[in-house]
Amino acid sequence: MDPRNPVIIFLHEVTEPILAPLRQLLPRIGMIDISPLVAILLLQIGAQLIVQAIT
Repeated sequence: MDPRNPVIIFLHEVTEPILAPLRQLLPRIGMIDISPLVAILLLQIGAQLIVQAIT
């Protein structure tokens, strides 16, 4: 993937504010970065909590 591609730049700018703090907190497992997985789980839990609070 070309890092100068506008789509890649956009995705990086949108996701990096969420993933950067998680990368500092979470250790790497070999060459695997689990911060995207943790971010998705946290967003899902947050969404469920919001839905439960509304209903």
